[in-house]
Amino acid sequence: MTSAISEGFCETTGSVARAAGVLPETVRAYCDAELVEFIRLANGVRMFKPSAIDRVRAVHAARRRRGAQSAA
Repeated sequence: MTSAISEGFCETTGSVARAAGVLPETVRAYCDAELVEFIRLANGVRMFKPSAIDRVRAVHAARRRRGAQSAA
């Protein structure tokens, strides 16, 4: 069995949220919507690849743009 870290999953929800400039709840919501790849450890912790930071930023920006367009 390989570890999550050896597979490249080395970021936590909090670290992804901080780096992407969003709340941890936002990262969790994107996970629940299957917009961001993650694995869940046996203890329930979500782990992400570093590329998830850019993905969260992109999803967040797209949702903000869509929200601004619908408000106009």
